[in-house]
Amino acid sequence: MSGWDFWNNPLVVTAMRLKYRKGSPGLTSSAYAVALLGIGGVLHYFELQPSGLPIPFGRAYLLAILALQFALSGGMALFGVSSSITAEVANRTLDFQRIVSLSPRQIMLGKMLGEPALGYFFALTTIPFAVICWFLGAAPGPVIVLLYVNLATFTVMAASCGLMHTLVVPENSPQKNKGSFAGLFIMAFFMLPSFLANSGAMLGNPWPAVVIGTLTPVASLVQLAQGNAWDAIVPLWGLEIPSLVAAPIVQLAIAAWIVAAMSRRLRNTLDPPLKRSRVYAATLAVDLVAAGVCYAEYLGGTPLAEGVYRFCLAHLVASLMMTLAGTPSRDAVSSWMWRRRGRVPAWPERLWGDRSPALAMYAVQALIGVAVFLIAAWLPASVNRGPLRPADAAEILPPLLATGAFAVALATVFQALVAVASKSGRGLAVFLIAMITILPPIIASVVNEMHGGRQDGGGATDVLLGISPAGYLLGNISRWDGPTISAAAPLVTSAVLFALAALALNSWIVANSRTIGGKLAAMSVNQAAPGKQEVPA
Repeated sequence: MSGWDFWNNPLVVTAMRLKYRKGSPGLTSSAYAVALLGIGGVLHYFELQPSGLPIPFGRAYLLAILALQFALSGGMALFGVSSSITAEVANRTLDFQRIVSLSPRQIMLGKMLGEPALGYFFALTTIPFAVICWFLGAAPGPVIVLLYVNLATFTVMAASCGLMHTLVVPENSPQKNKGSFAGLFIMAFFMLPSFLANSGAMLGNPWPAVVIGTLTPVASLVQLAQGNAWDAIVPLWGLEIPSLVAAPIVQLAIAAWIVAAMSRRLRNTLDPPLKRSRVYAATLAVDLVAAGVCYAEYLGGTPLAEGVYRFCLAHLVASLMMTLAGTPSRDAVSSWMWRRRGRVPAWPERLWGDRSPALAMYAVQALIGVAVFLIAAWLPASVNRGPLRPADAAEILPPLLATGAFAVALATVFQALVAVASKSGRGLAVFLIAMITILPPIIASVVNEMHGGRQDGGGATDVLLGISPAGYLLGNISRWDGPTISAAAPLVTSAVLFALAALALNSWIVANSRTIGGKLAAMSVNQAAPGKQEVPA
């Protein structure tokens, strides 16, 4: 059995059988069909009223069915997979599934596709109603087919998000779901009403349009309500890619990325979820999309000097997310040091070694951000409208360098605290990064109010905003047509943070190396291989 033939996966087959036998999906689907008929009856009642419906009955019915089904299928997939993974980790039964000769990828794929079985049955129940809506002229047949393709891929992506778990049983309270990341995605369902209310305005902005159009069905459903689902687009490099086409590709890519990460985590919990080649690839993909949006804005009349700050914000968020998934733990770095036995690591090991300190990985991510913007946004703009002026370069390069410096510095702080403080290091690092991001803008706001609300460039307010990555980038985005915040404060702040974090990390490595060297000497083990340089004490 190969890794992706899910129809032969024992976990999928078993889950389907259990759901079918214990859950009575036939009765449940019948009750769901009656509920859908009731929704149609309510809409028909309002259509017969003097005010009528704002859109034709068939389209309103199709929208109601699809909106309900997206929420049900996505929620059931997310909660079902997350609950299953959490229970198996707490009961220590997840590893027992390896006895049946399933690879970690097959186990994760089986969990992702088998647990949301009831959601699949519900989706099948809606198909006859969608056909009726098609007869009523709600939408063209290809649009309805693509909407159901989006439903399938959105459900798979939601199920893959439910897989996200540390796979480590908490020592004090094993029954609590402390390791699950599903809560981050569950919050989206509580924000959905406000999100839908403002979706029309957000879809007019290219940046929200890309996120909404690729990760959710909202853009397609909103445009379908207005008459044509093909009007939901993802703008990249001047191309208007239909959301109906782009969303399934992106959602399947995210699902495959999460399955690969969690399969790696299941294989060995000592390794970070993402190996460094995937960190580089994910950073490159996000930066390419951000550069595409920047260039699309440039074609619409927005200067690159303004769009670069939005690109930098997207790059910074992506870099910090990759830092969380690609930074090795204290135990992983310690195991790497034992294997190294005092030898100085070569650069390939620093760049690609999954358990070596990740400082080289952070530098590569920063270089990717600068290179992608220059190649994918600046270069096409120069070709399209002639070479940019030196003054434009002076406006574009400083934010790119400042953002790269911020990303490297904050990631180094994270690596240092994870290594030095062990289990409490991740929480302490996240708290410290949050304080660096949030506290300076708050202080700057207080200082600004004390000076009568003036925003004169170069003052104390700008210095305080420059200390925070969010303050620096969002501050410049909000006042792009006025005096910008200098990149000097971000560069100095990043240099100080990097120096302190690198010093703490190096001190821990030196102390740990001495301890390992002493133990190896006591065991009469030669630390350095012939011809290799030893790490200085």
